[in-house]
Amino acid sequence: MPGVKKLRRRSAFVKLFGSYLLILGFMLVIEIGVSAMVLRTAREQAETLNLSLMQMVKNECDNQISSIFRHLDQLALEEQVQTLSNVMDSFESEDQYMAYSLYSELRSIEYSSEEYRLLYIYFANTDTVISSTGNMSLQMYYDLYYQELDISLEELRTFLSQQHYHDICVLSGGEGANEIMYAMTSLETDIGEASATIIIQLTSDAIDERIDSAKWDDAILVSVMNSQNQSVNSASLTEEVSNLNYEEIPVESNFSIDLDGKRYMGVATRSEETDWIYLLLAPFSIVESGARRMQFFSFLGIGICLIVGFFFSWYLSNRNYNPIRGLMDLFKKERGDSSDIGRSEEQNEYQWLESKAESLFQENKSFQQTLERNRKRLLEFYLYRLLANSYETLDSSERKLLTESGITDGIWRVIILSTGSDVQDTEKDVPEDEQDKLPQDLKQFIIGNVTGELLNEVFPTHMLDVGEYVIALVRLNEMNTDNYDLMWGALGKAYELIKDKFHFYMQICAGTAKEGLENIHISYQESRETQAYAPLLETHFINYDDIKNRSKRYYYPIEIETRIMTAIADGLADPAILAVKEVLRVNYQENHITARMLSCLGYDLLGTLVKSADLAGCGEFFEENRVDLEQMGHGTCGEMERRFEQLIRELCSCVEGTGEDGSANLVDRLQKYILENYQNPDLNISQAALYMDKTPAYISSVYKKQTGVSLLKFINQTRIDQAVKLLKEGKSVNETAQQCGFSSSRSFIRVFKECVGITPGQMKKD
Repeated sequence: MPGVKKLRRRSAFVKLFGSYLLILGFMLVIEIGVSAMVLRTAREQAETLNLSLMQMVKNECDNQISSIFRHLDQLALEEQVQTLSNVMDSFESEDQYMAYSLYSELRSIEYSSEEYRLLYIYFANTDTVISSTGNMSLQMYYDLYYQELDISLEELRTFLSQQHYHDICVLSGGEGANEIMYAMTSLETDIGEASATIIIQLTSDAIDERIDSAKWDDAILVSVMNSQNQSVNSASLTEEVSNLNYEEIPVESNFSIDLDGKRYMGVATRSEETDWIYLLLAPFSIVESGARRMQFFSFLGIGICLIVGFFFSWYLSNRNYNPIRGLMDLFKKERGDSSDIGRSEEQNEYQWLESKAESLFQENKSFQQTLERNRKRLLEFYLYRLLANSYETLDSSERKLLTESGITDGIWRVIILSTGSDVQDTEKDVPEDEQDKLPQDLKQFIIGNVTGELLNEVFPTHMLDVGEYVIALVRLNEMNTDNYDLMWGALGKAYELIKDKFHFYMQICAGTAKEGLENIHISYQESRETQAYAPLLETHFINYDDIKNRSKRYYYPIEIETRIMTAIADGLADPAILAVKEVLRVNYQENHITARMLSCLGYDLLGTLVKSADLAGCGEFFEENRVDLEQMGHGTCGEMERRFEQLIRELCSCVEGTGEDGSANLVDRLQKYILENYQNPDLNISQAALYMDKTPAYISSVYKKQTGVSLLKFINQTRIDQAVKLLKEGKSVNETAQQCGFSSSRSFIRVFKECVGITPGQMKKD
């Protein structure tokens, strides 16, 4: 049996051929089951299609009815209709203009709704009709439009004189078409019940057109019936549905019925706007004929597929197996694997090839990822060396990698990007608490990606992360204002995007444009130098050209220092403040001093204030009021002016309060205020200062100088003295804490023990 042995060795071929045969057999079983369900499925699909058609007809007709009812309601609420309803006998000349306006409105409504055949308003008091075709008596209107319908003049007058609210009346017309009247009575008038009736009239052709456009077969019958068992649409359907009764029609469900010897499947649904029922009848013959044809061709196709499929299965199995054997031989040769997969019972050819290919691809993927990661890190290292050192210090391998990465000769500009947390921005549209929600590394990632993408849209740009900063190397086309404007425009767009979308600021410090790789580190050093000016300038965009000529000496003559000290000694804050502002503005606006010189100037001014306090006898002012020395010498001109102004005013207030009478009066007022308000939990030094119209630092300094006790200690002692009385009276600790102005019992116990030496609970026990 050499053929059987050969097939056993070719396990992949046998499985491939068997899979083809299995697919054919599976298709055969499925097709038999499908053919048995074809008829049932066709019926179900027909029922679903009929239900969808019925829903479509219902929606179309209900939308039309809803539109008509809106027009009826609109006209019924018209002031002109109400006014003309009050007219008796006939319209006078003063009523004609109003009647003409109403006629124009009816013309406008009829023009917007082409399906309306008649649109008019009948006024019973004058027996007059105002319509879209003109104003006339009911007699004339009847002769023009109703004479051929199945209704007399008196019947029409009686109908129009009755009360109606969204009523629908069906009138028999000629040539198998019906007339459908939609009626609405106006609101009550001054003379009693309403005497105006609005009529919108359509032919059943409007409904027939909607039905015909939705039917999927001409043999389908669709009828619209009202509660009087009348067919609203074409009268030609009356004979087919004459055996059906309105009350007996099953609504919202499928049913079967025999009409004139034919079997129909039916579905009915009720209108949401009126009492109509939409009825659809589809002959079973149109469904079954298609299903039978589908069954015949299905079985015919199965037979052909079985015959042809067997031969193709053999051919394709044999042909598709040869590439598998070739791939196996290639893997064995290249990877040195000589195992005989054909004899293995645990692993066939497919599984062997899959495992070898997966191993190969995984090795290649890991190698590529590692290579790309190392290449990126190496490039970042070379870029940083290029920024920190001259181009001549790089060796040939470093230069080669930079060249391959697009770092070649040209015009380069280095920009340092960072978060703007160290810049005191004057804009108020972004709350400061929003800026602290993102971690620093995420902010840096956002800056690098957003700015890099926008800069690359205008110029080739390389982004580099260095510590807390992101460095952008931008290669410009030329050294001109157009290129500079494009670069700053992209940076401005990135700034606005980061501020609006991520709610933090970006600081941009740019060096000048330099030509050649040997000058990139110069542009980088310039951008580093601009970073020192971020706290000085009221902007997030700093260019080296803006700060390169700043002075390294500051202006502060001895004459101005003497003016400041004299003014403070006299307790005059305004002259001292003006002198300080003069010094700051000269150095900012005229001398343009450097950041380091500005810091020195701030310390010098602060030293002047310390000397002034000593001369005025308020040397303890700076001991009792802590001043942030780092903050005083940094920031914009306006910020430094505000800090020094506040400090000078507080110092002058302290100088003014050194007089015995003024200080004693202030102490008496403070003690009286505290004794009257110690029960208020919000009472503190700031609250007392607000009441005295002084700063907290000033009243604290004056009070301690006059009494030798801090103001906070007096507030606490006043509360504790009252607490001792309440505890001796039997009050609980919580009640005592509340009545003595403590925010919580915990803070009360802590302060009580500091002042008395024992806890409130221990005092109650004693």
